[in-house]
Amino acid sequence: MNGRKLWEAGGYRHGWHKQRPIVTFASCVNCWISRNLALRLIALGYNKVYWYRGGWEAWDAHDLPKAPLAGSSSGRVDLRS
Repeated sequence: MNGRKLWEAGGYRHGWHKQRPIVTFASCVNCWISRNLALRLIALGYNKVYWYRGGWEAWDAHDLPKAPLAGSSSGRVDLRS
């Protein structure tokens, strides 16, 4: 994971407040990228970080609400390097 993209997605460029809740999740329960992101956000000083362990598969299986990310035409933030 590219550190610059992580920092930008973590709010530096978007002006996120460190007290706002952030939920991280990956594609499935076996993917640990979202856990690592949550730990890095906490290390950056964000104090309301939540890791949705089941990932997108669990979210979708429970028919939870879905919406595109604000400011993203694709609805995704690419964290790959």
